Amino acid sequence: MPQIEIDDEVFARLKGEAEPFVDTPNDVLRRLLGMEAEPRVAVDSSKSPALPRPVKRYRRRKAGELMPLLDAGILRVDDELVYQKRSGEQYNGLVTNDGWISVDGESFFSPSGALKSAVGYDVNGWKHWRVVRTDRLLDEYRQAG
Repeated sequence: MPQIEIDDEVFARLKGEAEPFVDTPNDVLRRLLGMEAEPRVAVDSSKSPALPRPVKRYRRRKAGELMPLLDAGILRVDDELVYQKRSGEQYNGLVTNDGWISVDGESFFSPSGALKSAVGYDVNGWKHWRVVRTDRLLDEYRQAG
């Protein structure tokens, strides 16, 4: 069987798309390329109890506004975002594998929608969410691209 080499960033993306304990890297690539899945080998269920099927971390949905930054390698899956008000009150978000932002277990398509949900009023998320890893605003990345 042919082998390919991939870099760490591509491998991390494959892991983010995989169903844990179910998918192989080949399964993920087949799904992303729109190919049919390879047939699975039947397992004799009388020998071992069936394991529950894991729940996908992020369901399939259209790509969020941060996806171009993920694709360019500027942001990473699970990058932490933070917004701190002048009063010191702090809000946190997490970049998902499909370019959305997760805040308190809820996911948002846009940085502004995520921040509005957190603080309760309209805020430009691009100009206020800061990437913890780099200590830079999302807007700085968007302006550079």
